[in-house]
Amino acid sequence: FSHALKYGLYLKEKEDITDIRIRGSILHHVLEVISKDRQEYTSLSKEEIHHYVENEFSFAKEVLLQQIPWFDSQIEEITEKLMLIFEQLHNFESNWHMNMDKQEHKFSYSYPWNEYTIDLYGYIDRIDSSNTSFCIFDYKSSDKDLRVADFENGTSLQLATYTIATQAQSNLIPTGSFYISLKSSPV
Repeated sequence: FSHALKYGLYLKEKEDITDIRIRGSILHHVLEVISKDRQEYTSLSKEEIHHYVENEFSFAKEVLLQQIPWFDSQIEEITEKLMLIFEQLHNFESNWHMNMDKQEHKFSYSYPWNEYTIDLYGYIDRIDSSNTSFCIFDYKSSDKDLRVADFENGTSLQLATYTIATQAQSNLIPTGSFYISLKSSPV
């Protein structure tokens, strides 16, 4: 019944602005905006990061005046999280041989199976590449463990799907697929 409601009737839960999933989406979006806008994005000051985050909330603060204190607390929390994330990414990227190539990359991939064709599509958070190879990164704002058993039984195929689709589209060699945690503590 739940499947029929979600995928048959396309019903969605009413979004609550205090829902943790929305905060993760905002964090993810701000990270994307900053890294597209600034080449040395991992070296931004706290004030510069705060400006980007504040900008994401500006419309909501104009419309939902009663929520301004909550928005302000979220702005501060997301700014602090981004500071930690950028510190981690700076350490990683300063020793990394690839360049960030694509973000929120829309992909589609068709896979023949028996008498059917399975069409896969979605968005890849980040693809880094060199002249010969690429690497996939998926941002996660919640806990995500990659377990071999989940992969083997077919319940954790997101990164593998992204890798197969990117290899088919780019003709580059995959070197890895990773989750990047957007949690406040380094992972």
